[in-house]
Amino acid sequence: MVDDISHEGLRILLRAEDVTFQRLKTWKASKDPRYAAKKARIEQLYAIADREVTPADDDPEIVFCVDELRHSGASPMLAQGTPLHVVSEVLGHASIAITKDVYGHLLEGDKRAAAQSMSRALFGG
Repeated sequence: MVDDISHEGLRILLRAEDVTFQRLKTWKASKDPRYAAKKARIEQLYAIADREVTPADDDPEIVFCVDELRHSGASPMLAQGTPLHVVSEVLGHASIAITKDVYGHLLEGDKRAAAQSMSRALFGG
C-alpha cells in the first residue's frame, strides 16, 4: 500500500505496466499576446514527457513539470517552520485550507512542540 505518491511517481508506475491515463489540465486566461504559443509549447512538452511524440532535435531530452515537485518543495518549507499561509501562497493554492488538507500531516510535530511549550509556560520546566 502506498500512502503518498507524486504525479510523476504514479506516471512511472503506470508506464511500467503499459497503462496510460488522462490528467486534467486547466488553463487560466491571459492577456499575454504570446499566450497561445506558450500554451502550445507547454502542451508539446507534456506530450514529450508522456512519450506521446518524439522530441525534435532542439527539444529537451528530459521534461518534468515543476508543479509535480510541489510536495518536494512543501515538505522542507514546512519542516523549516515556514508558516502554512506562506507555503499556501508559494504553491498557488486558492486557500490555506487546501494546503492544510494536503500537507497537514506534516504539521503533527508542530502540534506536539506547541503543547510542550504551553506546558512549560504553565507548569514550568
